[in-house]
Amino acid sequence: MSKNTLTEVYLKFVQEDVESLYQKGRFHFDNKNFELANFYFGQILKKQPQHFWAAVDLAQVAVEQKLFIKAVTNYRHALTLAKSPNQICSVNYGLASVFVAMGLFDLAEHHYLQNLAEYPEHVYFYTGLAELYKSYRADPIERIIELYQQALALAPHLTWIETELKIHQGQAAQKAGLDVEKKTTKPSVFQLYLQGLWVELFSQEITAQSVLNGYTGKEIIKSLKALPHDAFTDLNGFYLYIADYLTKDFVIDQPFDDFDRLNAASIFLLRAINSSVIPDAALYIKTLTVLSFLNRFAEAEPIALQALLNYGDQAELLLATAKLAHEKCKKIDATLKSVDLKITQLLGDPSKVAATLSANEVKIAQLRTEKTQLTAEKVSVLGTSRLLFGEAASIAPEKLSEQDWSCLVSIHDQANRHKAKKFTGLNSFLLESAVAKQALALSTDTAALAPVDAWLHELSTLLGHFSVETFFDLAYYCKQTGLWFATADMALSHYFIKGRHHNVSIHPSFDSGYVRQQLQSRDKASSAPELLLFLRYERELALVANVLFNAQRLIAQTPDEIGSPWLHYLAGGWQSLANPSDFFDTEWYLTTGTYSRSETTESVLVHFLKDDSTKNCNRLFHTQFYLKHYQASLNGKAPIVHYLTEGAYRGYRPNPFCDLSNKSGSDRIDYLKLLSL
Repeated sequence: MSKNTLTEVYLKFVQEDVESLYQKGRFHFDNKNFELANFYFGQILKKQPQHFWAAVDLAQVAVEQKLFIKAVTNYRHALTLAKSPNQICSVNYGLASVFVAMGLFDLAEHHYLQNLAEYPEHVYFYTGLAELYKSYRADPIERIIELYQQALALAPHLTWIETELKIHQGQAAQKAGLDVEKKTTKPSVFQLYLQGLWVELFSQEITAQSVLNGYTGKEIIKSLKALPHDAFTDLNGFYLYIADYLTKDFVIDQPFDDFDRLNAASIFLLRAINSSVIPDAALYIKTLTVLSFLNRFAEAEPIALQALLNYGDQAELLLATAKLAHEKCKKIDATLKSVDLKITQLLGDPSKVAATLSANEVKIAQLRTEKTQLTAEKVSVLGTSRLLFGEAASIAPEKLSEQDWSCLVSIHDQANRHKAKKFTGLNSFLLESAVAKQALALSTDTAALAPVDAWLHELSTLLGHFSVETFFDLAYYCKQTGLWFATADMALSHYFIKGRHHNVSIHPSFDSGYVRQQLQSRDKASSAPELLLFLRYERELALVANVLFNAQRLIAQTPDEIGSPWLHYLAGGWQSLANPSDFFDTEWYLTTGTYSRSETTESVLVHFLKDDSTKNCNRLFHTQFYLKHYQASLNGKAPIVHYLTEGAYRGYRPNPFCDLSNKSGSDRIDYLKLLSL
């Protein structure tokens, strides 16, 4: 929109009342003219700061524009203006919807559940949670049905809820092989749980599954009858109680032939996992052990990956997943022997090979293809098992039994013999797994999840007029993680929860390790993301995002009212700054680098760090010489950045012509500053 148009709109606005302006804002919003809608709602708040619905609509405009962090901030502001439970619920429902759009599914679920506890009469929290489970958690359909039933009881006039309920009841009936019309009405799992009717709840569960014999069922019912009404604080506790009872005689690596009992236990263990926001490590271990014993590897693998993402630093869990992989390897070996036997049988008598091949060549070809696929899968599983056993042994060798050590040696030898792929560590294994990629994008733990909302809110304030795109290089981030994000806002949320713990960078010019060193030296380090701490203290402590920046130069060219010197530099301030520091000579780099002013709008320094760091940017630092002698130490850093942060203190030489062995680390760094004299 042109400046003149906005001026004309503003002049008209001065003479109009708030209600008239609000109607115009809604009109433009409904017609998807979000820029004008944003203008009207914003001006209404200037004229009448307590206008609740204008604040809500500003948040909705931000959602439509996919400015999710701004939307969260606007909804938070609207929450301060809410005066009734209905208004509070409207804002909270909007917030949960934004979290879903940002890919923060666990945070959205937490928000829905928290608000259901406070406002159980608000129908849209039930339907919103049901929609979330349908698209993300893939929870048992019974849970979705319960939510729609509760919503319909609150709002029987909303026919669309009744339609959704019937659809899911039909799907549940079809899945269970029942005729929905003939099915008698039973209390829901949730209702039975609330009433403490443990025997009825257990009876309903095993009737639906048909996996337990009568004697075992009676044993459990007897134990349940002895429990008090409030024996369990949640459904998860009930499921775990049944699973523990069913597996009380099950010992790992010992014979156990009651497969019905274990199959029943697996059902309740899986229910417990699905009913937990973040299952604990012990639940994961027990579930994986049972599924492994039952050879149900397809079900176990995604659970194992999710467990590793949450508890990959615990030796017991690593051992459980390693043994799962080992058991799968043994199953593949048995299948391979079966395939070989079938091929031998089809080939038949050696004297009749030609005739046999002619009759069975299609079957033999199919079996040989299957053998090739199984062999490839076995090699992959061997590599995985070796990695997991090795990680467990390196973290807590005392946790490995003598049998575990023997298994590790055997796996290691087999993996080497078959040339199984070696991973540099657990993180690289998880990032290279297609299933884990999806889990990594969605998975959080409670500790990581809790402060994210507050961080996003503070970041929005610190950014001022700068957008997330100013400092967050989406393509750069996606390339490092191997994940795909629709917007920078979504990727930023992932960075706060997961990426920062894996040393993933948000921008070529932001060195989180160097920022962390500066914060620690000034006693400002904390559990908050380095990005947030950097922007919070950048001016006060003269921090820089990268060693190739000079704080005084950036601050000097950035007026206080503009905000962050680093963001100002990235947004265009670089064009008026010849050299960002004494270590980076722009003109010298332009004579050797690939930067072209006519082909790019990014700064010379950013281009250098992102695509051209093996070129020379300092007359006294010879990049190729440094690479030749010290490349093994770089760990992905640009050579000159490595020298300035580490190499100089280790006595590394910046070029072949000077001997600085008798100098201190700071003197070796100052040597490069001679270019500015």
